[in-house]
Amino acid sequence: MLQEKLNQILAKSEYVIVLAGAHWCGFCSKFKSVFEEVAMQHGSQYAFENFDVTQDAEFPKNHKISGFPTILFMKQGKEIAREMGYMSKEDFTMKIAKHFKD
Repeated sequence: MLQEKLNQILAKSEYVIVLAGAHWCGFCSKFKSVFEEVAMQHGSQYAFENFDVTQDAEFPKNHKISGFPTILFMKQGKEIAREMGYMSKEDFTMKIAKHFKD
């Protein structure tokens, strides 16, 4: 279910950032507002998607996600980096620039 959605996004966008979290995760809830704010500012450059992995038990297994929140950075359909845990807006923006520099 989530993988199908991700595949559709990857087919349309070269740069994709996925927040993999869970509704019961406090750090995920806290980071979600940072994620959404950065997505509003950079949504024209990158595709941002927030996945609640409790909806699909296979997604975290298939992507080897063991902690929340996990942020997947994907370029041209492949994961190129990942970050785990809460981070500030400034740190998140710096991670995007670092992982997607060409």
